[in-house]
Amino acid sequence: MNRISLQSLTVSQLVDRFTALALEQYEAERHGDTARSNRLFDEACGSKTSWPVEPAINVRPW
Repeated sequence: MNRISLQSLTVSQLVDRFTALALEQYEAERHGDTARSNRLFDEACGSKTSWPVEPAINVRPW
């Protein structure tokens, strides 16, 4: 499957994509296909590299 840049999709396209992945994941779980379900879950969450990384915030406890 080709990687899609999530930033290039409209909100409607993102919702449609997430819904399709969620339905596929449900079917995979229903049939006991854990590996496929896990792959679809990871895809629905987006690749870890597609989320912006923010620096840690240093907060003092006092």
